[in-house]
Amino acid sequence: MVSLIIIKPNYEKFADKILSLLGGEVIFRERFMMTKDLCRKHYEHHLDKQFYPDLEKYMLSGECIGAIIKGGNPRSKVEEIRKHYMDLVGEKNLEKNVVHVSDSEENGKREVEMFKNYFGWKIKR
Repeated sequence: MVSLIIIKPNYEKFADKILSLLGGEVIFRERFMMTKDLCRKHYEHHLDKQFYPDLEKYMLSGECIGAIIKGGNPRSKVEEIRKHYMDLVGEKNLEKNVVHVSDSEENGKREVEMFKNYFGWKIKR
């Protein structure tokens, strides 16, 4: 399985630890700034939700870390990681959570392609 990982603004300083906790092999990693266009594409299933404007504002507020993990089961670790790091920085707003992890193999492939094409990421493996 291939998963897109997005370490969200305010948590990039914890990237090494978060990626190691997710497991699997990190085959790509790069800092980036989310754009409004990409945010809308990535979160299109949330566009009509009441929380979307705050989510978009948050995602555009600072640098993110994009990574691709091959193998493992990173999704199984997400809630534990979110709770730990949100508590660490004193964040209570769930829209300002720590990390996005693809929720299925199909979505992982789709998300990796979307980000790779958008940013021109060169993935060697």
